[in-house]
Amino acid sequence: MKTVRETAAGTSPAEECLLVGGLQLAAAYGPFNDASQAVVNGKYGGHDTPSGVDRSTAWTSATCQGALGIGYYHASPVEGSDRKFSSDPLTKEERADLEHFAEQSAARHGCGAPAALPS
Repeated sequence: MKTVRETAAGTSPAEECLLVGGLQLAAAYGPFNDASQAVVNGKYGGHDTPSGVDRSTAWTSATCQGALGIGYYHASPVEGSDRKFSSDPLTKEERADLEHFAEQSAARHGCGAPAALPS
C-alpha cells in the first residue's frame, strides 16, 4: 500500500515534492529563482534554455507576472543518490510527474504554460 502525504498547495515561492524511488521535484519563483547562485549561469534556474536535461537535472520554466519573474521547475535525484540522467534518464512516468507538477504549480501562481521538455 502506497502512502501519500500532501500539504495544502498555495502560492509559496518555493515548493518541493519527493517521489518514491528517489526523485525530487522542485519549483522556485521570483527571488528564490533569481537570487540563486546558479543564476549567474543562466536565468532559467542557472540554465540558458527554458527547458532541458543535463547530468543531474531535468527542468522546465514558465513566464510569470510581476515579481514572480520566471517559474523554474526541476527534477533531480535525491541527495546522496548516484543516479545520473545521462546514463539513467527520466522514465516516461517521471517526465509526466515533472510536467504535471510544473503545470499545476504554474497555474496556481498565474504563470503561463511551462516550456515543453525536450524528447
